[in-house]
Amino acid sequence: MKIRRLLICLLIMMLVGCSKETDDGVKTTVISKADSSSYDVIVPIDMNESREYHEQHQNSDEDFKNLGNRLMELSKEYFPTSSYVMGEGKVITYDDLMLLIKRESEANEIGLNPNRNEEIPSGSDNVKIVNPILVSDVIEQDYYKKVDGEYVLAGMSVAVFMDPFQIASTGSTTYTTTLSDDIMFEYGSTMARKLERYLRTKDESKRIPILITLYVKGEIGSYLPGYMLGKAYFVDRSPSFERLNETWALLPSSTAQNLDLENYNQFANFKSALSTFIVDDVGIVGIGYYENQVLQELNITVKYSPKTYVEYMTIVNYCSQLLNNFVNDTFDITVEFENQSETTAIVLKNSGNKDIQIVYLN
Repeated sequence: MKIRRLLICLLIMMLVGCSKETDDGVKTTVISKADSSSYDVIVPIDMNESREYHEQHQNSDEDFKNLGNRLMELSKEYFPTSSYVMGEGKVITYDDLMLLIKRESEANEIGLNPNRNEEIPSGSDNVKIVNPILVSDVIEQDYYKKVDGEYVLAGMSVAVFMDPFQIASTGSTTYTTTLSDDIMFEYGSTMARKLERYLRTKDESKRIPILITLYVKGEIGSYLPGYMLGKAYFVDRSPSFERLNETWALLPSSTAQNLDLENYNQFANFKSALSTFIVDDVGIVGIGYYENQVLQELNITVKYSPKTYVEYMTIVNYCSQLLNNFVNDTFDITVEFENQSETTAIVLKNSGNKDIQIVYLN
């Protein structure tokens, strides 16, 4: 995933960071970006107090990575990397978050989840959703501009983390159901407007532009992360929410085959060639990220235990050669080699670039 490249770049960026003492005596560190498509990152000493909650409640490691990366990528349209510096979210406090993720009530008007007596659509007349909790987290990224030598908050991006998996009831029978994107979008966009109104009551975010996105979490136990469902950019007046069309699909699977047969077949050829080359048992699985049904990113995991270092290097290098066989050059490819759940090497091929990078981790 792109987050893999980001982690590698951060190792380099930390070598070129700079520090500054602000007027109030708080030390601010700025980690410089490695390329023009990335952000400089401002890292205050006091990290966001909600960070442990975010880690525990975003369903999976895949959602944790994908949500932050997609929120950052969508933010670039409104907060360009050439003029903004990214920072950890600090406007929404832990106490704010604990109220936002609770039910709306007379005692908690800012709650983003339905009142206990409120019904939401299920998609079927004879199905009732039982005590739904649709919003389980709110994630913030802040964007700063440098004014008279100081970093000033100039914009913020927020993701409303939504859970489509709810308990449904038909008479005496209860079961887990998946709410449709239409239901999630309608509910989420309403709650996002409510969230924006609340953020305007806080001094830090009263007058700055705010991007609010809707993120639907992935299924528990799945290889696939969730996806962005919608976004709206709040400046002077309440905008319309834009519906986003993002999808993740396993390769091989019928979903990926129906979305993009050409690249599905290219992956099948890659998997067959690498499996034939490796003597022992090997597990090869891919996940594709699609925007508007066009493949943007292909992430491949190769689970294999080499017997010698020469064998290991040979297989990794052969894998890099096979990536040139992908005819379509409009998406990023990341191949992770895993040995007993530890990543040992990463092979990277960026869209529009024939050069392939190999990073050995141990």
